[in-house]
Amino acid sequence: MLGAVPNPVFLPTHATSYQSSNQQPADILQTVLQQIADHSKRLDDHDRIHTEIARLQKELSAAHLRIADLEQVNAQLSAQLNTQQEPLSSFGSQIDFDQLDSQAPKPISATSTNNNSRLPSTNPWTNSNHINNTIKQTTTKKYNLKRQARKEQAAIRFFQPPSANQGFQYLYFNTKTRMPIGQVRRHLRSININNGRILDIYYPEKNILALLIHNDFTDELKSQLGQHGITPKTSYDPTSPDILHDKKYQDMTTQDRTDIAFRLHVERMERAVRNIRYPVSLTVAHAFLEHGWISEETIAELAPNNKNKNIFNTTGISKYSINSILQHTTSSTLLFITETWLLPPNKFITNWPQNHTYGQIRSQRFRTAKAGISLLVNPNCQLQPTIITDHNPAYSQYHLSCIFAGTLYHCLYLPPSISTEKALDIIQHLPKRLPHTVNTIYCGDFNARLGNYTGDHRTDPRGTQLHQWILNNDLTLWNTKLSYGQPTVYHNNGTSIVDFFISTHDLTNPTLTIRDDLSLGSNHKMLHLEYELPENTTPPSITQPPRPIWKLSRLRDLDKRNAYITTFQQISQPLAE
Repeated sequence: MLGAVPNPVFLPTHATSYQSSNQQPADILQTVLQQIADHSKRLDDHDRIHTEIARLQKELSAAHLRIADLEQVNAQLSAQLNTQQEPLSSFGSQIDFDQLDSQAPKPISATSTNNNSRLPSTNPWTNSNHINNTIKQTTTKKYNLKRQARKEQAAIRFFQPPSANQGFQYLYFNTKTRMPIGQVRRHLRSININNGRILDIYYPEKNILALLIHNDFTDELKSQLGQHGITPKTSYDPTSPDILHDKKYQDMTTQDRTDIAFRLHVERMERAVRNIRYPVSLTVAHAFLEHGWISEETIAELAPNNKNKNIFNTTGISKYSINSILQHTTSSTLLFITETWLLPPNKFITNWPQNHTYGQIRSQRFRTAKAGISLLVNPNCQLQPTIITDHNPAYSQYHLSCIFAGTLYHCLYLPPSISTEKALDIIQHLPKRLPHTVNTIYCGDFNARLGNYTGDHRTDPRGTQLHQWILNNDLTLWNTKLSYGQPTVYHNNGTSIVDFFISTHDLTNPTLTIRDDLSLGSNHKMLHLEYELPENTTPPSITQPPRPIWKLSRLRDLDKRNAYITTFQQISQPLAE
């Protein structure tokens, strides 16, 4: 049997091709091959487009499924918000973010190299930044509510009659270990104890903690702690010789040990009243005086008749960490801080009035800074400093200047990166005296080593130039007079003396204390300068000229009014021209 004959294919003969198109067979074959190649290319394009359409349809189906899942999660969150009974401040603690992350569908993994083909995640709870911001906002709101409640309680106490239970007392508690005071206050805060009403915390001996409170707060504190099974010791004597556990006291008589224990307690009470904010410290001091724990001379020293001034180089400090420094400067009037690393408009979280020479941006991407100087003023101080503005950008970033109580202050931070010539130029640029000032004090971190002049073990070129400037201007370097050889910086390679107090005139009964007993998160130590204020420190008042009083009723007289108009036109004629 013969099979079906396929459709015949007619190829042009030589004669026909020659007669119809006058083309050679080689040209005809090349044309056919080109058409075949074009068709093959179009088929490849169609296959690629078909594959892309199939992929897009698959991703579209996955997107629809993802949208449905997100709508379900959104419905669950909405239902949870509608049924939630507590305020928004507890919102962050009621949602299981890990559970939400497990419920949320995974992102689509696109195979295309085009990043625009990937669908972004629209679930906010899979975004760690969104979660952190939500927790931060709710925590801040909760803190503000507690702070507002404490302010309301303080305001209510103000309008109450004086308590019949005046006085202060220490409550003593057993502790398992000894921990820093800041950590103790965090523990008290975690069980809703108002730290503002605990005036002092210390350890009289091992495993014993003492809390100083007002008598009116005693019952409330005992009740709050009693809910957690914490009770104070009923009988404890901080002046007993039994609290002396050092072996060097074992061979002493009972009377000697009693005298030593009492003396140590008195020294501790004196430190306590100095660390309590003024004027509460005076009230506490008088209560301690009744117990015989401090002397009247100590009370006299607490009165604000002395000038206490601190400088401290922090090499960067969080605006939330300032209280760890201020707790050691409660008796100070002014506190200068260098290398704050603050950028505008940031401020320290404190009630101390503050002024800043902000630092310079070190990294625009991470918003980190370098340098910076801050001035904080004790809120109990009746006077406020007058800030001196420097409009020269070449110098203004290196100092913060002010006038306070008749004294001109220049606090400087001269980084090691600038040249010796520029550092000295900055110092000489500052005025040595201004009207209504009786003294000028230069202080801060000079990053200069003056060798034997300050008791340092080396000298550098900047220190040599600074020493010569001090001698040429007949200035007084108080580190040399009051704390010779005492380092202000401790680092791995040794110590150095680079933080100074320099004045143009002598100070009355000055004392300079370098707090090498405090760390405060910096290798620089806090410097505390104290001296008596001059008798006449208040600048004389500027008498204003009397203000002219215009008798406008005289303008009702037509002649006088015309004369006034004529005179005004004549005088103002040059201005019009």
